[in-house]
Amino acid sequence: MKFEEKYPDAEKTDQFEFEYSFVTKDAKLGFCSVCGDMTRWVDTRLEKHICSEECGGKAWKQASESNPEKVQENEEKAKEELSAAAKCEDAFKDIIMIVRDQLEYVKIAVESIRMFTKNYKLWIWDNDSGQETKQYLQELLIEYNEACQSGDIDWEIEVWHADSNKGFIGPNNSIAEATTGDYIIPINSDTKVFEHWDTAMIAHLKNNPNVRQVGYWGGHLDSDGRGFGGDNGYNVDYIPGWCFAISRETYDEFGLFNKQLRFAYCEDADLSLRLKEAGHQIYALHIPLVHHFQNKTIKTVRKEGEVDVEATFEYNHKYIKQRWSDYLKNGRVLIKEGLK
Repeated sequence: MKFEEKYPDAEKTDQFEFEYSFVTKDAKLGFCSVCGDMTRWVDTRLEKHICSEECGGKAWKQASESNPEKVQENEEKAKEELSAAAKCEDAFKDIIMIVRDQLEYVKIAVESIRMFTKNYKLWIWDNDSGQETKQYLQELLIEYNEACQSGDIDWEIEVWHADSNKGFIGPNNSIAEATTGDYIIPINSDTKVFEHWDTAMIAHLKNNPNVRQVGYWGGHLDSDGRGFGGDNGYNVDYIPGWCFAISRETYDEFGLFNKQLRFAYCEDADLSLRLKEAGHQIYALHIPLVHHFQNKTIKTVRKEGEVDVEATFEYNHKYIKQRWSDYLKNGRVLIKEGLK
């Protein structure tokens, strides 16, 4: 199926999982690298225009045949990560989720976390959602309180309500200040997790002391400080904010998101770059144990018009360009690899 048909409402900031990668809608038309049709769709790991699922599959088959060592290496690392996750002694973690309606996805995220996670507290910040979402969150609290009274409890939950949409950065920081667990895991409300999703991240942090942040995808930065494409492993510029883990020690030393930034955007790149600046490593797992449905909330925020999303992005992006100008000019992963 053509991606234009499959994702008719997609915006250029959206990404969708496909094969071993993601596809995204580009601002410019290009020729599909397989069939030659004109398309705006790009495979972010292959960095080639791809018009459809069929062409995407052929492109990845070609890539696998041309570089089987890379494919095999990724598979081996994924097996190692899963093995480490299964052996990892569980630790108490604080999971932070920021909610603004999109109840269908919130339910998927919460229910999958409850199904596949132990020894945790789920913190939900509600950015003044509608009544249906508020009712669902209230039902979660009622269920939790009843479980506490009966003694049949294997999770904790706390819900904070805001009187307006406070965005992503401030709410995460506010909740993080109240946490006490061994690990902090921010996760988007438009995600779905699978078995060992949390211990896979924690295991890598435990087994690699100089790694301070672990997530499920790693982004690259261009010379202008904007994220694009990406990879797994260590050769990434930042870990996207839709799901990652840091230890209590890392939080105590570096905090969470930069309070100089506004609402949302660029906070994830800034955190990773602060960790790297201090001589630490970040890591993107190869095993896909968290699915991200991509940018569901921000679309609603744009349509509502209460927040000038573009102005927020430009403000934060300007900060990144100034604060990390030397890194963008000299330290980016693709520069060091001689690719950009």
